[in-house]
Amino acid sequence: MPSDPKCQEWIYLDWFDLNDPKKMPRSEFGELKCNGKCKDGSPCKPHSQEFKIDGDGLIKKEWCACDDDPKEPEDCHGVRETYRSGGKTFVKFNCHGNCPGASKGETCREAHRETDAPAGVEKRYVVQCECLEASD
Repeated sequence: MPSDPKCQEWIYLDWFDLNDPKKMPRSEFGELKCNGKCKDGSPCKPHSQEFKIDGDGLIKKEWCACDDDPKEPEDCHGVRETYRSGGKTFVKFNCHGNCPGASKGETCREAHRETDAPAGVEKRYVVQCECLEASD
């Protein structure tokens, strides 16, 4: 589990059926998790914005923030996005925001770290967004 003194988002990415050649591996994103404390000592928690749209597209965004400033952060952070396509919904975890080292080639990107998987899950990764140097 990530630990950082500021609000930080992460999500679990679970992989199923990796060792079954008769099935395609599939992955699922879990709920958004928040870590860190706000200036008043209260915990960071998920905040969201829903979009009323006809048809397909982005219908919900979720991020971590403090109650005294619940808007989506400008710095590098993770966003759990729910989309509708063809009558079905699916979830993506995307990185948004600025990096202090952008002039040196840093970009806000996903970082995956394997962690303990619960029963029924082949592999579990913690996915979070970090400012990382571009790799060749």
